[in-house]
Amino acid sequence: MNQSRAFAVLRSHNFQALISISVVATALYRIYYVPKLVTDDWAQLIAYNIFNTMRWFTWPSHRPLHWMPYKAVYTLFGLNPHWFHAINLLIYIGVFLLIFLLMERLFPDQYPFALVVALLAMVYPADFTMSWINMISHRLSWLLGLVGMLLLIDYALKGGVVRVILSALIMFISLLIYEGALGVLIAWIFLLAMIYRHLDRKRWLALLTPITIIIPYIWLRLFYLPKIQKGGPNLMMFNQLTTAELLRRLGGIGVLIESWSQPFHIWLRGLTLLGLSNEVLVIGIILVMGFFALSAFLLIRAIRINHSIARTDKECSQTAKRYCLTSIFAVGFILAGYIPIIFMYQPNLEETVTRANMYAIPAAAVLIVALTSLVILGMTPNKKHWQVLLCLTILPLILIGCGVRLDVQKLGMVAWTKQEVICQKLFELAPDLKDGTTVVFILRGRSEMIYGHLPIYAEWEATSALQVLYQNPTLNGLIYSPEMALYSEAAIKRFGVVRFLDKKTIPFDQIVFVQYNIRTGRLHIIDTMPAYPEYDPWPRIFATSDKIWKYRYLVDGE
Repeated sequence: MNQSRAFAVLRSHNFQALISISVVATALYRIYYVPKLVTDDWAQLIAYNIFNTMRWFTWPSHRPLHWMPYKAVYTLFGLNPHWFHAINLLIYIGVFLLIFLLMERLFPDQYPFALVVALLAMVYPADFTMSWINMISHRLSWLLGLVGMLLLIDYALKGGVVRVILSALIMFISLLIYEGALGVLIAWIFLLAMIYRHLDRKRWLALLTPITIIIPYIWLRLFYLPKIQKGGPNLMMFNQLTTAELLRRLGGIGVLIESWSQPFHIWLRGLTLLGLSNEVLVIGIILVMGFFALSAFLLIRAIRINHSIARTDKECSQTAKRYCLTSIFAVGFILAGYIPIIFMYQPNLEETVTRANMYAIPAAAVLIVALTSLVILGMTPNKKHWQVLLCLTILPLILIGCGVRLDVQKLGMVAWTKQEVICQKLFELAPDLKDGTTVVFILRGRSEMIYGHLPIYAEWEATSALQVLYQNPTLNGLIYSPEMALYSEAAIKRFGVVRFLDKKTIPFDQIVFVQYNIRTGRLHIIDTMPAYPEYDPWPRIFATSDKIWKYRYLVDGE
């Protein structure tokens, strides 16, 4: 009997989905695995723990539980990069397994549909942040939101008041960690209320229970917290937006659309570096327009065929109608994914080649798979043939997604290796730095890194790396790129260096300029600057120090 149950588990769709998602995610994560604490990890994780400023619960704060996941991992395992990456990967796998389970609840008789949606959402479009451990809170928030969504649909199917109560509480905790899933959670609640409107009145109203927690959260976030917390987003900020700024936020939807054409940008970047960027753009436009034209042709044909078979095959007609409605709802969920961006926070929506909204991607995958299913259904109403064709049709997109994901992971690995070299060479050149020193990193060759990661990208990253690795919270870092001045976070003026964020001028007698050449990997301290005689780096650099460099192992590999 036990053996029979074991075989039944192995043959179950849930087990097959778990294995498929786990194998693909682990392979993509580990092939170019970098067991380091890197990029934004310095600012958003390491510095807080080392200087003991991270708390389990922060109030007043618009994300009171945001640091809780990092604090938990740090408390259990310390600053061990392998554990942080393992937790990050497990959460990543859990997110897409839950997406599969949700799709299976909505389409219980169509196993390939649910699995294809989960795999497509996992690998496409490319996500540069897949192995960034500072994304643990963001993804844990998404995972908890999906658990709440799953509990709510289980309540609709099976009942049980505990499910709906747990769903509301888990959704609330998810929002306290990170608010990105807010729009999708609201859309899910009302979608279930529409689908299961035939339930008795008491049970139907219970489906709306999470709204009683979400509405107070919105009030807390938009109206109460801004009064007691300096800064912080609120509804008034949205009302005061200029037209250009509003369009920029709404442009996030454009980020999602453009992200699905990333393979053309990333795989053809060699032509871009050869000065053929216009040709790459034309090729991309032709391919994308050709894809949409073919899709439109197949969709029109599918509608005609579906219309002709509707009289003879009622089941096929109902399925086609179902996929049409699914496509419409998917568009709604894509838009819902951007509600928090428009009203509550402002991510960097300009980096269209590296970012996409993780809360809108699953809905985009549903839209693509639903439209594909509708086309295939019109061509062959045979259920067995339909399932095979769906898998074969979506498989190229999944494979392209895997290839691009590996490509961007490799780019990240190269960049983080360069970051390690920069830190190691800086230790050799400047074993210790005087309190209050600002290190300005001059990056040469930055224009060649358009489609990759920079070894040091932002002011907060450079500052936190210096503070952690030198164990000195008074140090600061700035980025200066002569070749791409528009993206520099510092400007060299007559009386010092002006910071981009607060426009503060730092005098030359507090600065050490170090120049890094991305092509050669060489780092050197700039000794003199003829135009600025006040500059002299050596009084700020000590050759020896009595400090024990406790955290240098993070880059030295010890």
